[in-house]
Amino acid sequence: MYCDLVAAHAAVKAVRDPNYEAPPEPFDMGRHWDLDSTPMLIKLLSRGLGIRTPKVEASLVLASLAHDVRYYYGGSRERKSDTDARFAHDLRRYARMIDASRVGFVASADLAAVKMFGGAPFIAGYAWSFGKKRWSERGYREAGSETLAAIDEVARVAVDAFVHGRYALLPWQQYRLPSDVLAELQALRGQFRVWEQLGMHGYPRPCNN
Repeated sequence: MYCDLVAAHAAVKAVRDPNYEAPPEPFDMGRHWDLDSTPMLIKLLSRGLGIRTPKVEASLVLASLAHDVRYYYGGSRERKSDTDARFAHDLRRYARMIDASRVGFVASADLAAVKMFGGAPFIAGYAWSFGKKRWSERGYREAGSETLAAIDEVARVAVDAFVHGRYALLPWQQYRLPSDVLAELQALRGQFRVWEQLGMHGYPRPCNN
């Protein structure tokens, strides 16, 4: 188990996978975590309808972290589909922690958005495999099970770092989020730790060092 994104990234690069090459740099939560890439029209519509509450937005921000990690590293077309499905699952899961009962529409809308806009032509800043520097290197690439497990470990380390305070949002990241969403995100971090201590299935193991 790793507690450091640099070490976790090194583990991805150490896998001898003939079909996959890892991005040259580790995932950087200050530069590569987009927080919320929901199209503005969907944001305004769901907020106007009272569906996109601060609790729902906080859940979405946390769910986007592991999603952005997996997008950064990329993989096959099937891996992208699985990543998008995990994102919707995590959004609902985190929302249940803080009793966000209206998350269903938002999860469906955001899942549709990442499916539609997160793939080809791969040149957008947060499109699939955006960790690759050259556009010619981006796209769908097969990756073995050991590589995918190592990438999942990077995602776990990133979520753990945020939840347990080893990473704090940078000023520009805080500026992007409304104050009520920031407050709910802080509450979600605390509730996440409670669920973790209770041994709820599926929550990351904390780093103690």
